[in-house]
Amino acid sequence: MRHNQAAGFAFAGAMTLALRLLFMIALWCALPQALSAATMDLLDQGDKLEQAGDLKGAVTLYRQALDEAETAGGPDSVEARSARIYLISALTNLNELAEAEQLVRKNLDSVARVVGEQNAEYAAGLLQWGSILVTRSEEAKAVPLFRRALAIFSALPDADPATIENVKLSLASALSSLQQTREAEELLEGLSDTSGRTGLLAMANARAQADDYEAAERLYALALKNVEETDGRSSYAAAIPLSGLAAALLGQQKDLDRAQAMAQEAVGLIEARLGPHHPDLTGSLDVLVSLAFLRKDYDTALKASRRSTDMVENWAATYSGKTQQSALSLDGSQQFQYRMQAFCAWLIARQDPARFDEMLDVAYDTFQRASNPQAAQALMRMAERRAANDPDFAKLMRRFQDL
Repeated sequence: MRHNQAAGFAFAGAMTLALRLLFMIALWCALPQALSAATMDLLDQGDKLEQAGDLKGAVTLYRQALDEAETAGGPDSVEARSARIYLISALTNLNELAEAEQLVRKNLDSVARVVGEQNAEYAAGLLQWGSILVTRSEEAKAVPLFRRALAIFSALPDADPATIENVKLSLASALSSLQQTREAEELLEGLSDTSGRTGLLAMANARAQADDYEAAERLYALALKNVEETDGRSSYAAAIPLSGLAAALLGQQKDLDRAQAMAQEAVGLIEARLGPHHPDLTGSLDVLVSLAFLRKDYDTALKASRRSTDMVENWAATYSGKTQQSALSLDGSQQFQYRMQAFCAWLIARQDPARFDEMLDVAYDTFQRASNPQAAQALMRMAERRAANDPDFAKLMRRFQDL
């Protein structure tokens, strides 16, 4: 078993930066308020479609709003620039990144011609451009844009401190992806408690996904220190950095007793807040399973793994509070756990031949479940609901089923 793979699942519940959501705060600061009723109506209708998941319908309305704004006031008008902001965001969510980048650059040129570059609207455009580059994993190109946006916002006398913090978080996240973690940490110093913690957790998660567990350990330790100084070690907020630290130690295969204590502490904090059957427990349980396996305590590993998969089965069956992102992460964890259970059953049978028949049943059951886990079924049900309202997606689903 690859220990870094096992540790990777424990990071699935860690908080990550949603770059576009952070940028929207800056974009709203720059968005002009004086729009015509006709343009505002089209943008409002498009926004409602976007919120309902109909991105293609939203793009159609945003394009119509942009065409009307450019016809009425020209490509540099306030209305045209505002409509482009909406259209760029929707295109980015549709992964139409080439067109989105083209529109961002056009908007930046327009802003520069009309009001110059040293203003919030231009800085917000730089953030939006950087967001697109980050989505394409081009952080090296995004970093200069984020630096420039930070310089502009910092020089504005009426800049919102929260906006500046968001720019710093975006820059720190990009630097972390480029393994420039020291500078990223310096950027996060002095931020508000919640913002700094969010950035540290996001950076730690990024380093863990890159198998840089030493850096992840340091970053999770800083995030835990932040929690201890603000909310206290016994708070629910400590669960994520504790679980992350345990996984980072597991990934390095060092201080395993400390890793186990931290994972168990995280389980206790999550249980106290969410109860003993919540799927957020799976990340910490994955660490405990792997630690028990390393100690060749296969019975304990099997029991902890079964507890984890039972939680996910119940989560998928009740269909309560699910999102596509949580279903994807839990599906990966669940498949890992089922295979772990089968392997543990085989090893237990080798240790105790008298339990061969019992463990054979366990192995057979887990292999059956691994082929079609409940979280995967939850994803399929989500897709079926979307297909009911999206003909193009329905065609894609039929092609997938034919395969």
